[in-house]
Amino acid sequence: MFENLSKNQKVIVGVSGGPDSVYLFNQLLNSDLKPHIIVAHINHQTRGKQSENDAIFVKELAAKHDCIFEYLKLDFQKFTGNFEENARISRYDFFERIRQKHQADWILTAHHLNDQIETILFQMSRGAELDGFKGITEIDYQKKIYRPLLNIEKKEILKYLKQNKHNYRVDESNSNNQFSRNRIRNMIIPEFEKINPNFVKTFSSSFQNLQGMLEFASESIEQWIQNNCQLTDNYYSFNLQKFLEESLTVQKLIIGKLFKMLNSKGITKHQIKEIIKTLNQNKAGRVKEFGPDHQLKIIKNTKREVVIEKLLE
Repeated sequence: MFENLSKNQKVIVGVSGGPDSVYLFNQLLNSDLKPHIIVAHINHQTRGKQSENDAIFVKELAAKHDCIFEYLKLDFQKFTGNFEENARISRYDFFERIRQKHQADWILTAHHLNDQIETILFQMSRGAELDGFKGITEIDYQKKIYRPLLNIEKKEILKYLKQNKHNYRVDESNSNNQFSRNRIRNMIIPEFEKINPNFVKTFSSSFQNLQGMLEFASESIEQWIQNNCQLTDNYYSFNLQKFLEESLTVQKLIIGKLFKMLNSKGITKHQIKEIIKTLNQNKAGRVKEFGPDHQLKIIKNTKREVVIEKLLE
């Protein structure tokens, strides 16, 4: 389960008090790796007294096993925009601060196989582009984030906790089907399981095949850019005719990849559509915005080049 950990490493473990994180915590305690565990808990204050009781439960769990306890109390009322996204950013910022404070090797979270399925189905419901099907990443070497439970089913987690009589907290808001992810978890996945009782495992196998295809596509696009794009400090350029010889799918992937290389935020489907439309019109002098700091334009010369250049400040 912990293939990416070494013996006696120091790890930050996000523990909410729910079954998934309690399972992860206990699996670490019982492993032969003997890690030094720092328990990190965030109180979002969204459930009043229940949120406070979660924090007390996790603090006592950490103390019982002589683990350092790190705590963050957030005021969700100060968040503007998407609450879930703001909460996610706040969590990982907190985890990273704690990791640096303790000079820890990894940040571990308890995302499991059912979370992965929920994420993919959610992305599908929103009409995701190819990147949207990458799902939750198991390991991020740059950010030192490791999610060792991504191949573990939720029912396996609950079975282990029951058999070993481990207590955990129950977040009643998870049964509120007003939230999209809850509807997927509580209503949609059970319907798939009526059709195929092994749906979760079947999905996992299909997802692994998809990941292989995505990796192949990503490597192919990187190779295309390497072979066909010229790079300087201020701009990229490539031959428009070479670009137009590619299929529409490949064109979208090239534009998406170049955009990601130059911008901190991702490109929208509408932006890709408009850029592809402009390039296929093949008219010299046409200019399109390419993120806040760059523009794309078609240059009239013997090769008919596309240039993506950095805007002057």
